[in-house]
Amino acid sequence: LFSYWQQEQSTRWLCLYASNFETSIITDVKVIACQDDNNIKELARKDKTIKLYSQAHSVDELFEVWEET
Repeated sequence: LFSYWQQEQSTRWLCLYASNFETSIITDVKVIACQDDNNIKELARKDKTIKLYSQAHSVDELFEVWEET
């Protein structure tokens, strides 16, 4: 998913959907907003160790920002 995001910078949301059938349908959905939250931006102004998506330029950096926030 992060590779897709890196290739298509205009991406606003990433969504991973999975389903399984046991005795009923089981679904799992993960959604990632592809922009910096205003609260995180404000914290990053005060704490320069906080990473932002807007400053990430590779798949690894995008993943790292997501993982930390």
